[in-house]
Amino acid sequence: MPGEQVHSSEQFEDFRTLLREINSEEPFTDKLKDESAQKASSISKGLNALDGSNSVIDDHPKSFSMVLDFYKEHFAKLKFNYLEQETKDRFLKSLLKDPSLVIEQADNWELDRQNREEKHKLKDGKLETITLQREITTVGKTLHDGAHLAITDLKHKVEKTESVFTEINEMEAELTKMSEEADKHSKLTVEEAKSIIDQQSDDFQNISNEMEKRRDTISELSWKIENLEHEIEQLEAQKYTAEAYAADAVRMANKRDPTVEDLTKWYLSIVAVCNNLYGLQDIQIISKTEILAIFNVRHPAFPDSNKIFHLNVLLDPASGSVENAESIDQEVEVQDIVDIAKRLERQDSLTYLLQSVGARIRS
Repeated sequence: MPGEQVHSSEQFEDFRTLLREINSEEPFTDKLKDESAQKASSISKGLNALDGSNSVIDDHPKSFSMVLDFYKEHFAKLKFNYLEQETKDRFLKSLLKDPSLVIEQADNWELDRQNREEKHKLKDGKLETITLQREITTVGKTLHDGAHLAITDLKHKVEKTESVFTEINEMEAELTKMSEEADKHSKLTVEEAKSIIDQQSDDFQNISNEMEKRRDTISELSWKIENLEHEIEQLEAQKYTAEAYAADAVRMANKRDPTVEDLTKWYLSIVAVCNNLYGLQDIQIISKTEILAIFNVRHPAFPDSNKIFHLNVLLDPASGSVENAESIDQEVEVQDIVDIAKRLERQDSLTYLLQSVGARIRS
């Protein structure tokens, strides 16, 4: 949709005159800068007079709020005057432009869109400004509180240091007084006192060395005592074992029967005679069903010396009689004797086998 159109520039002579006047005058922004500088200077002087110091306004924590209010007011005026002057300038330039400016509805829409974007940016800038303002306030308060705490702590340390110095001075005065009193009452010279102290130091050192030697001796004796105690414990254990064996032997001796002892001696002598007659040197029991008979007899082939023969005998597990036998040395044939021993009773089977094999070996 076409907007209004300017048909002639002559009818706007008054506007041209106004534009020339604006261009000929000093820019308004420069005036605002001068006013801002003057106001900042007056605020700084007021704060310095209030605080009684010569510090710069930016370094004083109390100036944050006043400076912030000043800049808010300053930028509000700048915004208003800028918009006013910019609007006048654009309006006059659009009137004086040749050819005339044609504004359509699409241009208005585009301008509205740009305005919305700029408003959004302006809003973000305001939020950021508020955030920075809060941070500045927090930092200023923290710095102020920290400085106050540091000053308080420093004062406390200074007071403590002064107190320590006072105590040191009092102790030095007391020491001087005691030294003077000692000098008045002492009859020894400095050299004599020093000699006595050196002698006592040597005596103390000798005593310390002697004590150290005795500690070493005590340590060695302690180790020896521990070893002896360990040996005594072992000997006591052996003593208890020997006493138990002795008591058992005494008990068995008290229970012995002379008749049984005589029979045992007679039995052993008879067994020795029988073994000598049979030529048996030893009988080894391999298992419940196997025995090994060892013969030591004089063989006809070796008349000057005895010879050892081994006979392995297997017994029947059920009856206990001879089941089989063989000569390990394989020099004596015993199979016929084994066959006869198998047919005998249990109490005669093994006896017959040993007697017959012994007789065959000797023959």
